[in-house]
Amino acid sequence: IEGTAIASSRYSDDWNESLVNDGFENTVWSASSSGGTDWVGVEWPTSRTINKVRTLYQSPNVICQNYYHLQYWDGSTWKDINRAFNKGTPDDFNLDCNNGYSVQGIFVIEDVFSSVTTTKIRILPEPNWYAWPRIREMQVYEALT
Repeated sequence: IEGTAIASSRYSDDWNESLVNDGFENTVWSASSSGGTDWVGVEWPTSRTINKVRTLYQSPNVICQNYYHLQYWDGSTWKDINRAFNKGTPDDFNLDCNNGYSVQGIFVIEDVFSSVTTTKIRILPEPNWYAWPRIREMQVYEALT
């Protein structure tokens, strides 16, 4: 679903939030700092019922640690989405997470979940990420009825 990218921060104008849904896998949003609670997401002018998010990451640290929350806006507060991973484990990428943080490439996680109706969704990293959160694309899918 197309929408407007939103974020709590950006590393620079060259790494801004609009890059998470520009359709290009070679552009990257990055948070302004590491170890914080900076987030990125997508919003819509009207409610959407969604059940899948496909995220392309620049580095494997999020995959090795699963240190992020996928959250939706319920109209007044952010709520966690209970995810059922169908792709995105370290084994899917043949990663040695004890030594994998320097691995480069595009890593894709697909989060599939029970449908939620919302006007926005975000990825919120845990404060103990070991590097700046960097996301290439965030693709949100509308639930089929």
